[in-house]
Amino acid sequence: MNIMYVNRFLNNIRYKRHSFLFGINDTLFKQPLYKFNIKDVKDNIHPETINILNMIQKEGHSLNIISRMNNDVKAIECVDIGFPMINFDNKEIFMTQMYKNKHVEKLINNNKIDDDFILFDSNSEVLFNVIEEFPAALGIYTNGCLKYSTFVNNNNNYYYNTVI
Repeated sequence: MNIMYVNRFLNNIRYKRHSFLFGINDTLFKQPLYKFNIKDVKDNIHPETINILNMIQKEGHSLNIISRMNNDVKAIECVDIGFPMINFDNKEIFMTQMYKNKHVEKLINNNKIDDDFILFDSNSEVLFNVIEEFPAALGIYTNGCLKYSTFVNNNNNYYYNTVI
């Protein structure tokens, strides 16, 4: 795959600063955090993931993490070790049985993000439910982890509310 898909996506949204929200498991990392130790963090990050995050950050967009993990200390430590050059504006990491809607609500209610955010996640059910509640948002499915191929819109990996 090619970096041009990421560039095209960023060019299409250049008109305003957006909030990008990222899941952790199978999105920022190649596999769930419980499957590896802290010492293996860097081995579980795809090089394209780092490059994409750098590109988004360089464009001036807000990068944020939302995760349903119950071990927020390990999650934050893994993110800090794995992405030392990335500035995540918010890290909402807490366990809930409900998708990630509560994480998003908390960010919106605290005026941290607008409701037209862009969510990247490896769980299509999470994406569907978040976009259903926040119809101005865009959800993008990450198959395995965030890579250049994630930005190829083949109508199978982009979730948006068609009612609006």
